[in-house]
Amino acid sequence: MLIRFLRMIQVQRQDFNGKVITVRGDDTRAIAAMLDVPVDQVGQRLDALDLLYRP
Repeated sequence: MLIRFLRMIQVQRQDFNGKVITVRGDDTRAIAAMLDVPVDQVGQRLDALDLLYRP
C-alpha cells in the first residue's frame, strides 16, 4: 500500500529522480494511517523499516 501511494505521489508531481521522494505534510498524515502510527511517529517508523533517507 505504501509503495502504491508513493508511486502515485511520484507520478502526480513528475518527480522521477529515482531514489528520493519529498514527503509533504498531507502525505505524512496518509502514511501515518497506513502504518497505524501517530503522525509524529512516522519518521521513527520509516527509519525502523529502513525507508528513511538521511543525507
